Amino acid sequence: MAADGLTDIDLAALRAAHEANDGIATLAVKRVSNVSEFGVVITGSDGRIQGFQEKPDQAEALSDLASCMIYVLDREIFDYFPEQPVVDFALDLFPALLSNDVPFHIHEIDSYWNDVGSLPEYLQGNLDAVQGAVEVELAGELLEPSGGDEALERGDPGVGGPVLAAEGCEIGAGVRLDGPLVLGEGCTIGDGAWVKESVVLSGAEVPPGALVASAVYGRRAA
Repeated sequence: MAADGLTDIDLAALRAAHEANDGIATLAVKRVSNVSEFGVVITGSDGRIQGFQEKPDQAEALSDLASCMIYVLDREIFDYFPEQPVVDFALDLFPALLSNDVPFHIHEIDSYWNDVGSLPEYLQGNLDAVQGAVEVELAGELLEPSGGDEALERGDPGVGGPVLAAEGCEIGAGVRLDGPLVLGEGCTIGDGAWVKESVVLSGAEVPPGALVASAVYGRRAA
C-alpha cells in the first residue's frame, strides 16, 4: 500500500478477491473521470491485467481504471524482481509479469480513495475526512457550532460546519470559522480572522483580521 494514499478500502475483500483470482498479484483499482492524473490499468473481460498507461490523454486512454497502489502479492512475486538495487512496481515488476505471461488481476473498489498527489488533493482529503466521507479516526475535537446560521450568513463571528481543532489551538476573539476546516496542533487564529474550508497546519499563525479560504496554510504563509 502506498504511504500517501487516503482510503477506507475493505482489505479483507481485496484479499478474498486475490484468493479467488488464482493469480500472483491483485491490484485495487477505482474508476476515475480524469485519467490524465493517474496510471490506468488495462484488463480483459476476466479482470486479468493486460497492460498499463501512465497518465494518458483522455482521447488516448484505453481504460478508466486507476491503480490505487494497493496490492496483494504472493511470495512467488520475488522471483520476478529484477536484480537491481531499487525496484519500481510500475516500471520494473509489473512489466516483468506481463513479459513472462504471469497472470495477475484487478479488484475494483467503490470505497473512498484519494492518492494525495497534490496540494489540492491533500486539502480535499482533509476536508472529506472532517465531513465523514472517509472512515478514519480523527485526532482532535470537533467544535460546537455557534453564532447561528443567520449570523454566519451575515459574516458575523462564529463556528459553522464541521471544524476539527487539534490540541493547543488558540482561537482569538471575534473569529469566524467556516467548515469543513482543520486546525492543526498549536496553531493560532488571530482576533477577527475568517478561516473557511482550509487546513491550517500545526504551529501556523493566522494574523488578526486575515482571510484564509480554500487553502493549506503553513507557518510561512503570512
